[in-house]
Amino acid sequence: MVWSIGIGGTERAAVNYAIGYRQNGQDSKVLVLGEGNQRLAELIEAGVETSFIKFDSRGEKAVLSDLKAWKPDIVHLHNFTPGLVFYIDKIKSTQTKVVETNVFSRPNYDAAYRVVSLSMQLSNWGYWKYTKWMKGAKYVPESTVVPYVIFPNKFPSQPKEKIDLFLQSQGIPPGAF
Repeated sequence: MVWSIGIGGTERAAVNYAIGYRQNGQDSKVLVLGEGNQRLAELIEAGVETSFIKFDSRGEKAVLSDLKAWKPDIVHLHNFTPGLVFYIDKIKSTQTKVVETNVFSRPNYDAAYRVVSLSMQLSNWGYWKYTKWMKGAKYVPESTVVPYVIFPNKFPSQPKEKIDLFLQSQGIPPGAF
């Protein structure tokens, strides 16, 4: 569940997770709540079913009903906000767990945060920051470190000659990291 599958980093991560789940044999779907669809082609190519609340001709009620009938085991969010609870409640069943990727390791003291079972932090530093700030909160979900999923083929390497010219132009000695 994500607000957008546009060009931002959070959106890229949400798409990468959905594709990664699919590639690992899971029945992965994406629910887009807002606008922004620049990454839709990636999801289609990977065979990930994607639903849009705002743009589905069947209407919001039908989209949410289909997702509830699907009975997801996990609803994965990117940055929990209380505004997501309405949609979570419409699609989750009693066995559904809600996990979040807490992109900026921000604490959340809102009572609605109780819907989150697991808060995934992107680094050890983020985990430390999150757990320190959440001490004393009325509700603290389990937390762990799960770095962003990336696809290395999206970052093609350059020819050695081009790299050497760049290093030289920047005054970086050959072989330097």
